[in-house]
Amino acid sequence: MKPPLRLPLLVSVGLPAILVASGCAPEKPAFRVRSAELSSMPTLAAGQPLVIEFEPGDTIPLTFQLDGPFVRSPEGAEPIALRVVRHFWLRIDGRGLHSSTDGEHFDWKPVKPGSFRVGVGATKKGPKAEIVIHTPTPPGL
Repeated sequence: MKPPLRLPLLVSVGLPAILVASGCAPEKPAFRVRSAELSSMPTLAAGQPLVIEFEPGDTIPLTFQLDGPFVRSPEGAEPIALRVVRHFWLRIDGRGLHSSTDGEHFDWKPVKPGSFRVGVGATKKGPKAEIVIHTPTPPGL
C-alpha cells in the first residue's frame, strides 16, 4: 500500500517527470497553470516545477484503493470529489508538494500542524473504519 500522504491524485495528470531532480543545473522556472486548464498544458521539461492555481469550487478527484488479504476496496470505485474552498496554489517539484496562499511564497511554517488518523472499531451498528486528514494551516488563515 502506498503511503497515504503522497497525494497521487495530482500526479495522475502525467507529471512524474517533474519530480526528477535536475542535479546541479539551475532550476527551471515553474510552469504556471490553472487547474481547469491542465488538459491543455504542454509537456514540461525534465525537472521543471509546476504551479497549479486552484479556485473555490474547483474539484480534485481523490482515488482511494485498499488491497490486502482480508479486505479490499471495490474495483472501479468512483473517485471522491474534493472541493476547493479557498483560492490557493500548489507547487510540485523535486522537493515534493508545497502550497501557497499568494502563488509566490511556498516555504512557510504552519501555525497549526497537519494530522493524520486511521482507525477501525465496532459499534452495535457494526464495524467502522475511518481515515481523517487535517492539512497544515498556513500563516494568516
